[in-house]
Amino acid sequence: WYDNPLEEKVKPDAILVNTDTRIEFNMVPDLAEGKYMLRIETYYNGKDNPPLSEPVVIDFDKEITLI
Repeated sequence: WYDNPLEEKVKPDAILVNTDTRIEFNMVPDLAEGKYMLRIETYYNGKDNPPLSEPVVIDFDKEITLI
């Protein structure tokens, strides 16, 4: 249901906040108008813990329209 199937990934230095309950990041630049989906894949395992060996994947279930 999205117009532009991109495999863009946010670079680690664009992640501003990453906690158990919140993630903030700067989106990749130069996205064209259209409909997008958001998938978050993370290996985050809590503060001061080693990364998970397998990612947790979260798909946002609403389309995002960039106008």
